[in-house]
Amino acid sequence: MKFIELLQEPIAASISYGLDAKNKEGIWLVFDFGGGTFDAALVRVEEGIMKVLDTEGDNELGGKDLDFAIVDSIIIPYLKDNYSIEGILENKEKRQILRNAMKIICWKGENRFVI
Repeated sequence: MKFIELLQEPIAASISYGLDAKNKEGIWLVFDFGGGTFDAALVRVEEGIMKVLDTEGDNELGGKDLDFAIVDSIIIPYLKDNYSIEGILENKEKRQILRNAMKIICWKGENRFVI
């Protein structure tokens, strides 16, 4: 019988990022804001060897919550400052359509943040 070990997403992302990283040495904190979960992994890389120090997650804190926080705190204020969208924001249904459309922008494409 063969066994295959499945990796948590932050660990898989660490490995993937490490393949291209110029400076691979050090301690990394890698986040995964999933649609319904938040996961993080603390990883140490020394002499090309990656060791997972710890992982943790929250099954009740989803990326959807964070997406809407980004939309409401960053994207919509930016749109208000640069475009005439007051009519949209005053209408509950139109505002929700805008929020949903902008939420897609929050997670579309590469979601890698390196600090």
